Amino acid sequence: MPLFVLILNSIVMKNTITINPSTHPELLSVATGETLKVYEVSGSPGMTMPLHYSTEEAVVTVKLGESKLQFPDKEFILHTGDTFLIPAGKLHSMIILEEFKALIVMSMKSEIKFSSINSN
Repeated sequence: MPLFVLILNSIVMKNTITINPSTHPELLSVATGETLKVYEVSGSPGMTMPLHYSTEEAVVTVKLGESKLQFPDKEFILHTGDTFLIPAGKLHSMIILEEFKALIVMSMKSEIKFSSINSN
């Protein structure tokens, strides 16, 4: 599996995105292929994923727990076993409600971009 390095809020880690480990969930690269990559997001109740978007569509499948996925115009509660398609370019954030693990599948070309208007 190729290694990648992402820089967010001056924290650099291989294969892991960590924004603020005490308040934000961990995003870990678990698999890469020729056209797709898979991340696992995990966290505890009260943690938040700041406002962001993916440059390509992303599919989220919840393995454990519950979270609130918030878009500017609506929100969804995701439960264990749910699968949700997030459109490309759609700003969203997430609040973890119960101990949480999910898989996120996206194109290898896709990038996660965090909004400069974050309040988190």
